[in-house]
Amino acid sequence: FARFQAFDSVEGESEIAKKLGGLKERHDWGVYDEDVWEYIWQGLQNATQPQFILTMTTTNHPPYQLPASYKAPDLKIPEVLQKRLIGDPHLPAKRFATYRYSTQKLAEFLDRLKHSPLKDKVIVAVTGDHTFWIVNFGEDELLQKSAVPFYIYAPKEIRKKISPDTFGSHPDILPTLYNLSLSDTPYYSTASDLSDNSKHYAFDHSGLIANDKGAVMLGGNQPHYYGWQGHFEKLVPSSANPDNESMALHYKSLMGVLDYYMMIEKKAHHPETNQNAHSGR
Repeated sequence: FARFQAFDSVEGESEIAKKLGGLKERHDWGVYDEDVWEYIWQGLQNATQPQFILTMTTTNHPPYQLPASYKAPDLKIPEVLQKRLIGDPHLPAKRFATYRYSTQKLAEFLDRLKHSPLKDKVIVAVTGDHTFWIVNFGEDELLQKSAVPFYIYAPKEIRKKISPDTFGSHPDILPTLYNLSLSDTPYYSTASDLSDNSKHYAFDHSGLIANDKGAVMLGGNQPHYYGWQGHFEKLVPSSANPDNESMALHYKSLMGVLDYYMMIEKKAHHPETNQNAHSGR
């Protein structure tokens, strides 16, 4: 997948182990976060030209293992959360422990970066893949069901303010980074820079699209409209209005454009697949 996206190289456990002279420890999925961050650190230190590094860590994944050398702090699950947990009762503690480990190792990397000459040369963006599906999310928690953290660090000279109340999704990350690092470079995008003054939306795979005015859940026979209770705390049913109808149109238009783009790309790169599918009808 990465090679089709024009990355120059795809590196993993074998490359990391070779550069570091072996791994400290490994888990069922390969490399622990501390070795990943050390590998990236050395790569940045030795870089001779600008580069883009996309990193995916695997520690926070079943069976939720931790290095033997890691001294995990005691974590107590709050009672209000404990009452909502579903599934295997032993898994949540393991998930929170590995999440704690991952965030700690990320924080150590960022501290190292911010106290080095690289602090004025590197942009870091961090996000998650999906939430912990260990509780039953109600209809009023549709946004929380898909929400993940997003953190961005940039050198002081180019830093832009992004309000914590800004709604956004994974596709918005790269336009935000382009405008920080490649401000004079034109690009195509179906998303937007989170630091600009345009309308911003959050959406997910389920058909949910939301902004600071409310949300719409598409799918099924009829769309469901919502407004906010509190400071984006809970969604409450509401009636259709111009703002949420505009959101619904935005979502459907975006999905249509992406489906068309995917079809065109598939036809361009795999014409025989498209031909076979057509002849089989």
